[in-house]
This record gives sequence, C-alpha cells and structure tokens, in this order.
Amino acid sequence: MNKIKSIKFENIKSFGSGNQSFNFKFDNCDANCVNIIVAPNGSGKSSLATALKSISKGRLKLATIDRYNDNCNPSVTINLAGDHEGSYTSDLDNSEISRKMDIFVINNPLNARKINRYFAGNMATSAELSIDGIELYKQIPPKHEMGYKYREECNRYDLKKIYFINLCNLFLDYNFLELLLKYKSDIQKCYTQKRIQKLFIQFINLIKLGNYLGCDFKETKEKILENGYFNNIKIITTRYFNEADEDKILLNTIQLINFIGRRLEDNQNLLKQSMDYQKYKFYVERINEHLNLFNTTGRELQAKRKNSTLLIDFSNPRVMSNGERDILSFIGNLVKFEINFTKDVGILIIDEVFDYLDGNNLIAVQYYISEFIKRCKNNGKILFPIILTHLDPSIFKTYFLRKQKIHYYAPHVYEINEDDIIRLIKERASLQSGHKRDSIEKFCLHYCDKPINLSEFDIKIENFNTNIDLYCDLFEEVREKYLNNSSLIFNPIKVALALRIKIEKDIFDKLNEDKKIEFIDTHKTINKIEFSEKNSIELSDAYYILRPLYNEVIHLSNDDKLNKNKYTSCCLYLSNKVIRNMIEKIFNEH
Repeated sequence: MNKIKSIKFENIKSFGSGNQSFNFKFDNCDANCVNIIVAPNGSGKSSLATALKSISKGRLKLATIDRYNDNCNPSVTINLAGDHEGSYTSDLDNSEISRKMDIFVINNPLNARKINRYFAGNMATSAELSIDGIELYKQIPPKHEMGYKYREECNRYDLKKIYFINLCNLFLDYNFLELLLKYKSDIQKCYTQKRIQKLFIQFINLIKLGNYLGCDFKETKEKILENGYFNNIKIITTRYFNEADEDKILLNTIQLINFIGRRLEDNQNLLKQSMDYQKYKFYVERINEHLNLFNTTGRELQAKRKNSTLLIDFSNPRVMSNGERDILSFIGNLVKFEINFTKDVGILIIDEVFDYLDGNNLIAVQYYISEFIKRCKNNGKILFPIILTHLDPSIFKTYFLRKQKIHYYAPHVYEINEDDIIRLIKERASLQSGHKRDSIEKFCLHYCDKPINLSEFDIKIENFNTNIDLYCDLFEEVREKYLNNSSLIFNPIKVALALRIKIEKDIFDKLNEDKKIEFIDTHKTINKIEFSEKNSIELSDAYYILRPLYNEVIHLSNDDKLNKNKYTSCCLYLSNKVIRNMIEKIFNEH
C-alpha cells in the first residue's frame, strides 16, 4: 500500500528547526483516496501549503517573509511507504522531492491590487480585488502528428484490410502515445534488430499463405513471443486493441512497431512531440467543457491562446459571485495539475478551498475529484489528494467522501491516559441495553439532581462515592485547570463531560418542579434541550453550537484509532479561544 508516512519542514514561516519544526506523522495517509488534515487556525496549515509549494519546481525557493529568520536553512522532507519507499528531502541546494513527485497547491485565488487614478493632476490610490489568470500552458506545443495512413499500411504488407486494425484514432490518444514513449527503446530495438525483423517477415508470409496450423507458423510465433522487447509492446496493444484473436494482435503489434520505427528514423522526438500536442488538444477541450459546465456567470469563459501561452483569464472578479469565482478557479487549477502530473507520484494540496465552497459546488467538486482519482488509478498514478481545513470533517461526509481519511493536527495535543472516566465511557459502549448501562448514562454521563451511591449500581470510579462527587470534580477540572490561565494541564475528556453536565444542570434549575423528573428521564442532551424549549425556557445558542464538543468524545469505543481522532478533535475544540470564552460564560452562569 502506497502511503505518506510523514511530512516535515524546518525554518519556514513560524516553524524553526529541531523541536520547533513542523513534523506530522500520518497513521493512514493512503494514495488515491481523499485525505483531510483538520487543524485549528494558526496551527500551520498555510505554512504546510507554503512549504510544499516552495519545493514544487526544483530546489526550495522561499520569499524572504516566509523564512523563519535570515540565517536559517529551510528544508522539506517527505517519507513514503510502498512502491517508492524512502525519505526525500529538498532544500536550497537539493531538489530531490520534485525529481520524484509532482506537487501542486490550490488555495484562495483572490488578491488585492493597488489602483492609481489621476484627477486634475492628483493621484488617488484605491484597492481592487483581482484573480490571477491560470496559465495552463506556458509554451503551447507546436503541431506534430504521427502521420499514420491506414490504407498505406495495409498496402505495405500486401494483406487485406480485414487483417489490420486502423490505428488512426489511437495516435490521437495522448495516453496511448505516452505509453509508447515509455517503451520507445523497446520499439526501436524490435525495429532495428535483424533477427526479430526476420521473424516478423516469416510470420506475415505464413499469414499470406493461410498456414495457421503448420509447425512453421507455431514455431515462428513462439520465437517472436520469446522476445522481451516485443512482449512489452504487446502488453500495450492487448490493452488498447479491441481484439480477441491473438494472431491478429501479434500482426498489428508488428504493424505498430514498424510504423513507429520508420517515423523515428526521420525524427527521433516525434513520439514525444505528438504526445505533447495531442495532450494539449485533449486538455483544451476538457477545460472548456468543464468551464462551460460550471460557468453560471452568463459570460463566455474559455481557455484562450495568448501569444505562445494557454490561459484562463478571469478578468474583473466583480462580474462574478464569490461562489462562481471559487469553483471556476478551483476547476481550472485542478486541470492545470492534471496536465502537469507526469511523474508516477503526485501530491495535491487543497488549502482551505473546501471551507468556502457552497453546498452545491461542494458536491460538484467532490464528483470532479473522484473522477480525477479514478483516472489516476487507471493510469497507474499514485496520487495523494490532501484537503487542509479547520472545519469539523463531518461537514464533508457525503457519499463520495464517506471513505475519507481524517488526520488531526494539533500543535499541543495533551497526552490522554486512560483513567476511570474513559474506562467508564468505554464500558457503557460495550454493554447491551440494560440496568447498568442505563445507570452509567443517567448518573455519570448526564445530570441527575439526587445523590446516588454509585456502588449500589456496580459503578466503580476511584475516589467518588456519589454522582454529585463526580460532578464537583468535573466542574473543578474546568474552573481550576481549563479556565485557569496559569494551568497548562487539564483533562479534555473531563472538560467535555463537565460541559455537558453543566448545561443540563443549568436547564434543570430553570424548569418548573413538575417538569424536572421528566427532564431527568429524557435521553440525550439534545432532546433535553428541545424539551426545555418546548417548556418556554430561553437557552443560550452556545448549548447547540458546542454539541460536537460535548457529544462526540463521550461516545468512545474499543477502536483506539477512532478514539485517538476523537481525543485530538476534542483538544482542537478546547484550544480555540472563542470556544474557551463560551465555556467560561456557561460556567459563570448561576
């Protein structure tokens, strides 16, 4: 299985070297599936995008403002597992990564530019938003074609057309030409070596005689198939020729080898030139088709030739909405990456673009990426699409992204040791519905106003005899540790559970006496909140907003990997200053 094991960079932006570097080790960053890195704002997502962009075209190149300091030596290291296992590093002197893999970063395309206007001899300066055009081809390849003529090839061998496959359309397929280019030396060896050419002539003459059953035909065929160079080409033709007759595949493999061999005698670069030209034609058609599909601006938007370049010019962004701008720019950049993805390994970084797409465009883009991944797999490419986001990954759990790989990155994740609270939460998950499970939920994971002796329900939590003792300890964890600026250590699971119980306690205290028993017996915090609203209790919006925090991490299982993600997600929530402020207000309520 092809994976990224880790990405590390040093001396870029706010990350220094050694312990101050960015060093993210992945558990399961698999190829050819969507990988999402979830991290809070300010934790290094944009720095990661900057670091990878800096080594995408050779040796590491950074703007002065993106260096950690003036005297540093920035570097990026990527560790791969699988077919290309190894550690690859690029810095100011080395370009090891870009030699091995293609890297492309897609981020927000909007820029601010300064506009100077002159009125009566005076200059007025203002700012205007603009979108950089997307340069799909810096140098449009000149027209080169293989010059294949079916009739001429049939006449060359003096055989009826029924024996020959018309290769005309295949020479218009850049993927086919790309494969042939990969095995160019094998084709030339089959064309120039006298022994294999003599066997080709014998094979063709025996077909002319109709001698398919004789020993000579069988022996000639076996000798041709013993040639390793020929077999490499035959693998390609078997894949592309819609033909079940092996003799016909052999004959047309010979046709292909001899035709290309003759053409390369005149121009050694013709295969590469034809492939580049057909690829250009294919992508001009593809990008215009997709721009037309996603273009809702009412204005023509196509890839256009400008001198020797091919580009998408967005002109003035004021003529399009934010959503139109985001989707069209994204599609254009994705096609640009596909055009330039020529190596076996590619890393595509999508830097927070998904955070700003509206619902319809999010669905459309997911489909487009899924088709791109399929094409890469079919062409034997190893692609790592990585989405950087600060949003909860549940937002992306649509049909296509249901198999997404989630990677949480938190610069300061607290080490969580399994204590009685975590064991109790896991125990609840492992129990079938029954008295003990109901008791754990009712008295330990939700608020109950009556003191309950936990041992009477076979609930064991060290140092706590009653549920009220547990609540007091949880609330102290929040007030004395989490909300205390001088405290550096707190238990995130306890804070999340304390938040849930405090919310329920505050609601309980506001209810009329005749509603309190029904409230305690209501399952799930969200149902309790809705119950209180039906009874005209005015609640803070924070009770709803913080639900992912106090709900997800209280549902642990025996899957350690899944639990680890929930722990990290909980830490990310709690590290946010706004969330901390919301929790502080809740705990200051009386």
